[in-house]
Amino acid sequence: MGRADRSLAIGYLLRGHGILVEDARAVVDGYVRRCSVLVSMRDLAVMAVTLANRGVNPLSGERVVPEGVVRQVLSVMLSCGMYDAAGDWGTQVGIPAKSGVAGGLIGALPGQVGMAAFSPRLDGHGNSVRGVSLFERFSSDMGLHVMGVPAAARAVLRAGRVVGVGRVRCVYFSCRAVSDSRGRRGLSGRPWAPGMRSPGWLWTLRGFIRSTTWPGGCFWRLCVG
Repeated sequence: MGRADRSLAIGYLLRGHGILVEDARAVVDGYVRRCSVLVSMRDLAVMAVTLANRGVNPLSGERVVPEGVVRQVLSVMLSCGMYDAAGDWGTQVGIPAKSGVAGGLIGALPGQVGMAAFSPRLDGHGNSVRGVSLFERFSSDMGLHVMGVPAAARAVLRAGRVVGVGRVRCVYFSCRAVSDSRGRRGLSGRPWAPGMRSPGWLWTLRGFIRSTTWPGGCFWRLCVG
């Protein structure tokens, strides 16, 4: 709370306009505590895919968020989850998402996919540079824009293992931004898992990226329903 002057000022302003009904300092204290929770990439991915799975944790089959709350959360994520870049994000990426100033980024498309990325370098809006680039490419290459889903929509990927009422597959990746001989830029990555001795390249976005060195610039985890 010693560095929360701006948040306290906003809290008291909202309280003065009757938007906050609780004590402003208590509300800000709760906000600061929740911003300080230590999470892993796996935690972020599970959060995202739980939102995509109507509030049911696909690993345990347990409902942890009511469906009505999920709808509200995803609506807020789409409208303002990316700070001042939310407008451009909604039109260009179209995935309900929330970023954090630590470099984390989660996104969820109901019934389709939950994604999480982590890369600390931030842009001018306070969003992860590589995380944003990753989501932009996924949205474009896989047709994930929430407003672009065809009437007969189907899941992006289907897993072979069913847990509870949802399906989930999670893959770790390490990735980086690269460019080819003609200057075209993109992301390149390969899978990683504990004990994996010599992982090979799994995917190349847009088909023009080639690299043989270990990226190490961006670490993310993909979970699909």
